[in-house]
Amino acid sequence: MKRFCPFLLLISGILLLTSGLPAQTPEWVYQYVNPGFSDVPYAITADSAGNTYTTGYTSVGSSGSGLGIIKLSTMGEERWFYYLDTLGVGETGRDILFHSGYVYVTGSTASGMGNLIVVCVDSGGQSRWLYLDTLDMEGLGIDVSSGGNVYVAGKTWVSLLDWVVLKLDSLGNEVWRYVYDGPAGSYDEALDIAI
Repeated sequence: MKRFCPFLLLISGILLLTSGLPAQTPEWVYQYVNPGFSDVPYAITADSAGNTYTTGYTSVGSSGSGLGIIKLSTMGEERWFYYLDTLGVGETGRDILFHSGYVYVTGSTASGMGNLIVVCVDSGGQSRWLYLDTLDMEGLGIDVSSGGNVYVAGKTWVSLLDWVVLKLDSLGNEVWRYVYDGPAGSYDEALDIAI
């Protein structure tokens, strides 16, 4: 007997939860609508209760653009919307993870040549801490260890394009940074990380 599992699909701002049946009929559809503005989702995760969290780039009215996190219930109802606009330069969330009651997001302060950011938000949508790097970097993958340390992989433009990996403690303080510059100054980019 085949076993069908539900899955989530994130395309162009629309989030679908399918029932897992062969026809893949959506159980619900959620669309974040912000008339006249471009909103781009990049990553999605879920907690053990079936709530989903998504992140990306969003605009809030005419006040600017920044990193958004949306929490949806198991029925596709919006529970909260978290918005981060630290510098007003278009912050973007590139990867998201739910771990031990917290939502972790990495990205950058601007698309290309920005500063790497990591934000930790509790399951109620309240900011716990924000890490902002001072070098031109972008976080593209994030994971958290069982001890609560946060690991981020991405890229840096300090010299051409290099691979970067960061370790932060559970309070968002940098523990170490590793930069890899491949042979002959080639272009290097880390897209994801796993602990």
